[in-house]
Amino acid sequence: MSNFIKKNRISITTVLILAIITVVILLSRRNSTMEEKARNFAVRDTASVTRLFLAKKDSSQVLLTKNNNSQWTINNEEKASNAAVEILLETLKKMDVKRPVAKSEHNTVVKHLSSIGVKVEVYQKKPLFTLLGVDFFNKERLTRTFYVGDATQNNRGTYMVIEGAEIPYVVYIPGFRGYLTPRFKAKPDDWRDHTIISKGINQIKSVEVIHKENPEESFRINKTGKNTFNIRRLQDNSLMIPFDTLKVLDFLASFNTVKFEDLLNDFEKKDSIINSTPFHIIRLKDAQDKTNVIKTYQRRAPEGLNNVYGEEMKYDPDRMYALFNNEEDFALVQFYIFDNLTRKLSYFLPPMNMSTSQNQPVNNGKVSIKNTKTR
Repeated sequence: MSNFIKKNRISITTVLILAIITVVILLSRRNSTMEEKARNFAVRDTASVTRLFLAKKDSSQVLLTKNNNSQWTINNEEKASNAAVEILLETLKKMDVKRPVAKSEHNTVVKHLSSIGVKVEVYQKKPLFTLLGVDFFNKERLTRTFYVGDATQNNRGTYMVIEGAEIPYVVYIPGFRGYLTPRFKAKPDDWRDHTIISKGINQIKSVEVIHKENPEESFRINKTGKNTFNIRRLQDNSLMIPFDTLKVLDFLASFNTVKFEDLLNDFEKKDSIINSTPFHIIRLKDAQDKTNVIKTYQRRAPEGLNNVYGEEMKYDPDRMYALFNNEEDFALVQFYIFDNLTRKLSYFLPPMNMSTSQNQPVNNGKVSIKNTKTR
């Protein structure tokens, strides 16, 4: 035996060396794979993303799901803002690792991530394997789970950690000056589509606008035929004869897309505001006799805001509040949008040099002007 070992000493030594090298390579590859997984936050193929789940420890959570029409929904119930989801998907695609968290800040970062971090789950439609360019067993799979923390001290990065990993990382988007935390929101309201109402002219049966401060300017427009309308003054229920039909059509077209700026359902002053007298009340009845009611309320102007005469303004000239969706939603809206919805009765009076009829027929979307006497 001893002669055998002596004769084959070189071969045995070579085998042992190769075995050691193999173990070292396998361990390094394993460590490299583990490190790669710990850094694998980005989702480059965002087109394959089908669901996104975001949750916080305070019980707020949201499930965003893409349906067959590429419309995103919130908790499989209401319509989400596709634009907001696209921003999140773009973030997932572009974000990259800047550096691992330093040992000196490791414990603090891990503690914050576990307490205030947002858990993110990404689901994608992925094949089990691909052979000769053909995907096999293509189905929805959970591909990422990580936690998003707060910003770094210079606000140029965001602390994140892959679930199960020991080392958190500072993640950023190259070329973007800021942190990414606000893009990972776990409240359903933050993902709501901003549409208050969306009705085409053909879907509208009547619109009523009440001006609380100017009741004589309150009115109701009724659809009286396929392409004809009348206007009644609410103060005495009298008909306006004549009126400018082009302005009526322009007014009704304003309801095609009405959006809010910010949802304020958690606003601390909400109750006191909605218990005050509304600025306007808008009631739209559609062709199915469903009534949409929007109430607006004036907003206090920022302190120190003056008008062109140097006088301090009482109310915000650009924004006001709106209560809608069966009084379940409260939001900030812009006068730029709502000025078109809150016209006064006098707006519809015909120009002095133009004669119009009470009911002017519309052909192919165009108004036929008939000459009649004006009052």
